[in-house]
Amino acid sequence: MIESLFILLVILAFMLMVLAVAQESKIYAMMSVVVWIIVFAQSLWIEVPGCDDGYTEYGFSALSTMFIFAMIVYALVLQFDWRRYLK
Repeated sequence: MIESLFILLVILAFMLMVLAVAQESKIYAMMSVVVWIIVFAQSLWIEVPGCDDGYTEYGFSALSTMFIFAMIVYALVLQFDWRRYLK
């Protein structure tokens, strides 16, 4: 994937993650998971514009995997909101 599009996808995924936490939204959380999965898949081969070269970014793969699991857990917490059963 082209490097500039990769950076935009990382920013979009992070913004969706922040929106999911701020508004306690399952929709934003799942959209963030999908975009983080795309970032994970695309981080395996990043093309640099202007060059015929590309590289593999293992750091973003690990970071996106962490965010994928965190957002899935957060979406499950929102789905099974235990606060409503404790009243």
